[in-house]
Parts: sequence; C-alpha cells; structure tokens
Amino acid sequence: EFRLRIELIKLWPGLAILSAAMSGREHNGEPGCRSPAELQRSFRHFWDPTAYWKCGEKGQPAQLLRCAANELFYDREQRCVKWKDWQWTEPQDP
Repeated sequence: EFRLRIELIKLWPGLAILSAAMSGREHNGEPGCRSPAELQRSFRHFWDPTAYWKCGEKGQPAQLLRCAANELFYDREQRCVKWKDWQWTEPQDP
C-alpha cells in the first residue's frame, strides 16, 4: 500500500494537468450555492480529481473538500472512490 501511495503521489501532477486539459474549463467548478439543488449535492473540482465542492448554507461560498489518500471524486456516484474505480466524465457546470 505504501508503494502504491508513492506511485500516486508521482502521478498527481499529471492527473491534475490531464483533468484540466480534458475539462476545457476556465473555472474550477465551484458552485454559487444559491439554489436548493446546489445545496443538496457535491460538485467535482474541474482541475483536481482528488477534490470536490460542497455547499454549506445558501449564499455562502462552497467548501473545498478532499478525498482520502488513494481516492478520487467520482461525480456519477457523488462520492470519493478508489482510483482504480474512477472514470473521467465530462464536467457539468453547477
């Protein structure tokens, strides 16, 4: 497991660049936290697959949260999953 963690640390810069390039987005996916729909789900960070946004209160900035080691945020399942179970999906604007 330690060796896997080291390998993921080595891959992290490439994953971030790949995610940003594939998303083609100029913003990071942070929701405005203005609607009930935004308050009830998490949103992927467009450039960082290990991070996601979560609204706390209406009108307040979203919190940037991170997945545990060796996990990436999977938008389809609305949760962090092991990297081997993660698949890239097209980012959706909040």
